[in-house]
Amino acid sequence: MNVVNLILGIPLLLWGRKLFWLFVATVGFVAGIQVSQLIIPGQLNWVYIATGTILGFAGIFLAVFVQRFAVTVTGFFAGLYLTIMLMNSININTEPITWYLYLAGGLIGSFLVLGIFDWALIFLSILVGATLITGSIFALLSLNISQTIVFFLLLALGFGIQFGLKQRDLPAFD
Repeated sequence: MNVVNLILGIPLLLWGRKLFWLFVATVGFVAGIQVSQLIIPGQLNWVYIATGTILGFAGIFLAVFVQRFAVTVTGFFAGLYLTIMLMNSININTEPITWYLYLAGGLIGSFLVLGIFDWALIFLSILVGATLITGSIFALLSLNISQTIVFFLLLALGFGIQFGLKQRDLPAFD
């Protein structure tokens, strides 16, 4: 999974706004895996991967045929995924409050994407990309550098590239 996350994270970090369909598919995939692990713990890995794959393909379908709805749903799942990862990293796990925080993160992601689409898409794709890449790099390699430093360096790189592309381009979504 770490290699897959790395492969998906790099284009999201660098071109997430341009590759809207990939952003939607990736968020569906990783959020599907995370949520299914929370809802049905103790299953074989293929169950989680299948769930993520189904949600990823559903995301592509939504991105192509029902863009506004896909934007809202993707924002929700991006916010949900980022909230789960943040809460796991700081070891917050108090039921049932945890589920309310997940829901709040998802709703914030939806509202961000709906209100300021281009900037929210850039911001969320950079965050998801940096999270996937950082987790993958540290799972695959033994590095003598802080994970937080790598994460923020990736954020800066992604923002610099996507901001530069946005300045030269038309909006990604009409």
